[in-house]
Amino acid sequence: MTPAAKKALIAAAIILTVAAIVVLYCFDPMQVSFYPRCPSKLLTGCDCPGCGTLRALHALSHGDISAAWHFNAALFFALPAAVVFFIGDRPRAPRWASAAAHWRYSPVILLAAIVLWTVFRNL
Repeated sequence: MTPAAKKALIAAAIILTVAAIVVLYCFDPMQVSFYPRCPSKLLTGCDCPGCGTLRALHALSHGDISAAWHFNAALFFALPAAVVFFIGDRPRAPRWASAAAHWRYSPVILLAAIVLWTVFRNL
């Protein structure tokens, strides 16, 4: 990939991310119907690990931490973990972030956390 194409791709990703954040800030997922519905919830009636994430992000964008926690508490653990894994894959990552991102048990712990959260929230 040429440097110009890489810069264009990064710019497009940034623009799309900012646009998605603006849309999520302006339009409450509980009030409008253009947001996607959870296929797991539609098929089984059970909440998947991500159910409520859009509502939680909307609440967070408006500063309502307790509502965000109510909609999907796992978001408060998933966002920092995602940042660590993103940072850990960078070429000049801090040693601790790189170690966490490349630790051989990270996928197992992540899978166990997802399964436990799914079971816990559907009890």
